[in-house]
Amino acid sequence: MPTYLSAALAQRIVEQLESTLETNLNLMDAAGLIIASGDASRVGQHHPGAREAAERGAPVEVRAETARPGERPGVNLPLLHRGRIIGVVGVTGDPVTVRPIAAVLVLTIALLLDRELELGQEARRDAQDRELLARLVFGTTPRLALASLQRRRADIPAPWVLHAVLSTTQQDAAFDPRTVAQLRVRAGEAPAIVAVLRGTMWILRSAAAGAAAPRRVRVSPLLLEQLGTEVRVVSSLRCESAEALRLEAAQLALLAARPELLPDASAPLDTASLGVEAAAAMLPADTAEAFRRHLAGLRVVDLDTLRHFLDTGSVAAAALRGYTHRNTVMQRLARVTRISGLDPRAAGDAATLRLALVLQRAVRPIEPEPSPASEPELGGEPGVQHAHLATVDPSET
Repeated sequence: MPTYLSAALAQRIVEQLESTLETNLNLMDAAGLIIASGDASRVGQHHPGAREAAERGAPVEVRAETARPGERPGVNLPLLHRGRIIGVVGVTGDPVTVRPIAAVLVLTIALLLDRELELGQEARRDAQDRELLARLVFGTTPRLALASLQRRRADIPAPWVLHAVLSTTQQDAAFDPRTVAQLRVRAGEAPAIVAVLRGTMWILRSAAAGAAAPRRVRVSPLLLEQLGTEVRVVSSLRCESAEALRLEAAQLALLAARPELLPDASAPLDTASLGVEAAAAMLPADTAEAFRRHLAGLRVVDLDTLRHFLDTGSVAAAALRGYTHRNTVMQRLARVTRISGLDPRAAGDAATLRLALVLQRAVRPIEPEPSPASEPELGGEPGVQHAHLATVDPSET
């Protein structure tokens, strides 16, 4: 599709080039009307030589002795873009001197027009991607987005995976538009729909198809390399249907809105591992505070040990993670039970404590002064039992 040479576009091109010229540059439309010039007084004048160049499709030179009204000495070359003459380039000066300059300018302006066309296409793609993803992730009618996806983007067939890319430097970071454009062409190993919405980059692409394909989609190293190091990626599960994609998008929207609830981990995350975080993101402020109060009075070391234990389900593994003795882990868990009234080894209480820990990520924990009645911390190698802890089941692992 050829570019239409509007007056605004023509003037922008003239302003880009005139600083490198020692003579005046004019751009005329195919009818010979000067629509842009380094000499503002010439804009709007008719140029007979330019009209002749457009009609003949050949250069027209104007000499001082033969110049007609509206003409000045110089060279006028037809501007051909994608097989069609869309205007004329005129360079003022002695024809012998400016002829080679005019030839170079025609090629340069054609390249600028190609770039302008590419930018226009990219702007349209950006607008279309933003509309589709905004409807899918934040809209009240996500099914319209999915219908549009299936109708217009045959290059992105089901099953799908949706990625939310969060900046680790600032929540509303402006992602590089060049990266967005590159990801549209190839996000990892396939084309994608990409847009930056509310400070989060959203990437929708096809996932591996087939009955044997896993539901949890591995983020390709190539995609991670394209995204850079200062981001975190949270992915949906593999979505075989439009309804599955709608539900996954809703969960990712909750998580993207509350990045402070996400665990401190460098590895990519997915919705399968973040169910508690998604539930926490939905809680009203008063309810969230009520859950956090279960942890009131616990020290930072107690919270860390509790987190290790709930992540692993094992005292021994929690001890290894925390670089401490297993008896110390058991002692801290007992302290958690005494202060919170919840037993981390009971399934229901553990779920409450896990939710409270997730909500605690959003606030800075305060470590109270140790109480004189606090139990002594025990050292030694993991696995060694101490006599005065005989009331604790030594078989706990």
